[in-house]
Amino acid sequence: MKRAVFMRTEFIDANTEAWRRGVENDLACPEAYREGAWASMVELKISDKLKGITTPALMIIGACDTLFANNIHDFKLLPNASVHVFSRVAHYPSREVPKEFAEVVLDFIDHGPSNVRKLFRQVMDERKYMEDSRASKL
Repeated sequence: MKRAVFMRTEFIDANTEAWRRGVENDLACPEAYREGAWASMVELKISDKLKGITTPALMIIGACDTLFANNIHDFKLLPNASVHVFSRVAHYPSREVPKEFAEVVLDFIDHGPSNVRKLFRQVMDERKYMEDSRASKL
């Protein structure tokens, strides 16, 4: 498996020592471990299980991640999830834009998921409330 990390230089240069340690840790993993980890992820077939996860979930992804399309596919399978996409960010949003990443996580903790299903449900609840209010005044 080819080892490649696609990062914006300004994020690496912002904390060179931390990036150096991160890359050293990544490279310290034996190739057999990486290949085994990848094989186990493929074998797990997590996409098949996502529809059953009803716990509120947040997916944070980078628009420049080579796995972007896979991430969006998996997001669509989660019934109670929000997705946040960072532009010009690759596979490691928590490393590339840590402050912005933390803000998104805190917002999710405070407000929960926001998605089409939830917004539609809110609109329908509001509509029903308005109809019930009108009916009770008649």
